[in-house]
Amino acid sequence: MSKKLADNGLWESSRIILPEHRAAYLNLLKERHRRERVELDEQEKELISIALRSSYKHRVPLSIQMYDPFETLRVEGVVNAIADLRGAFRVEDDWYQIEDIERVEKYEDW
Repeated sequence: MSKKLADNGLWESSRIILPEHRAAYLNLLKERHRRERVELDEQEKELISIALRSSYKHRVPLSIQMYDPFETLRVEGVVNAIADLRGAFRVEDDWYQIEDIERVEKYEDW
């Protein structure tokens, strides 16, 4: 007799994964790799503000590490505009939130 028909083999060989279960499992795997937001103290926030304004005023290129829950996001370039009321800044044509900045460095390759 075949292994599949012996004991519990019939049920073992007929297992399927429903699309809803697969989606839930993939979401669970994705959520396990979620990054937490970094809490910055007031001194670090002030240094970030100085770096953004220096880039805007003196056209200094920056490398800015931004918060993203699932991947490493880095913005590189010169700050073109700062909107204090919106809490945002612009590099090239894209706007980013200032609260999402984790770290700012001078971009050495330019």
